[in-house]
Amino acid sequence: MKLPFELSRRDVGDVLMGAAISVGGILAPRNAGAAQESGVVSRMSRAERVRAFMKAQASLNEEKVIWRTRGVISAYVPGGTPVPILRFKGCEQQWVKPLSDTKFIRYNSLINFLCDYETDEILTEFKNPLTGKTNKVTHYVSRIPEGSEVSEDGVFINVVRQAYPEFYKDSQFEMDIAVIEDDMSFRGDIKWPIELRQPPSGSMQTFFSRFSEVMDRKKSWVPCHFAGHVLMNWYPWMEMGDQPGHMLWHATGYKVKSWDSLPKDYLAKVTKDFADIFDKSPQFDPGPSAMAKRLKAAGRLP
Repeated sequence: MKLPFELSRRDVGDVLMGAAISVGGILAPRNAGAAQESGVVSRMSRAERVRAFMKAQASLNEEKVIWRTRGVISAYVPGGTPVPILRFKGCEQQWVKPLSDTKFIRYNSLINFLCDYETDEILTEFKNPLTGKTNKVTHYVSRIPEGSEVSEDGVFINVVRQAYPEFYKDSQFEMDIAVIEDDMSFRGDIKWPIELRQPPSGSMQTFFSRFSEVMDRKKSWVPCHFAGHVLMNWYPWMEMGDQPGHMLWHATGYKVKSWDSLPKDYLAKVTKDFADIFDKSPQFDPGPSAMAKRLKAAGRLP
């Protein structure tokens, strides 16, 4: 079945998945906000919160930021309990450009490889326990040549905001920020225009840094890690047909200083199979993204 605008399930699934697993997702317009904020957080201006988040999640300076990602994928079938079926390991690189003290653009490139749940070896084929079939694996690559923005307006993938200006017109940067002793956390979920919602779907992430480091005015980049979950439909390559259920991702990410912190097998494969894009900003990719082309064809973009 086609979604509105003839956007296929795969088109929508790709952009939802990219934002959900990515550390550069989209925060809800006028999010519910933080419950029981600590005194120090309640005294922070929106501009200060934006800069604190950028310092933790990316950088205040123009530079490349590297994240190592990993996690477990479970299959859920109604009436049962989630069963782990896959692992994944990956890397997201962000090329950050400050446009002002409180407005930043990032070009995100995420490449994840699916792995055997027991051995953590990168897969080429997957023996699907739900169907008994052996499927050829399609690994996950998400690049956003149009960039994403972090500002006092919120956190956005630019091309989605351009396509749905009414949905985002009143949005503000609002996250659930907490400080407990010297730990500072930033929690946000993702909201989408109704035409881009594909139940079951949804995600939430929490980023963690040291409060003392985030507040240090001499630092533009501080260590950070995140944990989160993603609900999504079966991968098309799994050939699940009308099988009810969905996948549950448990993802973690670690902001690292160099490729030296990436798994050796991952680094060997990604620099071989994706040598042309791995260390290249999506800003320089030829032409618009696949999602931008679909939105333009649907009349959502000029």
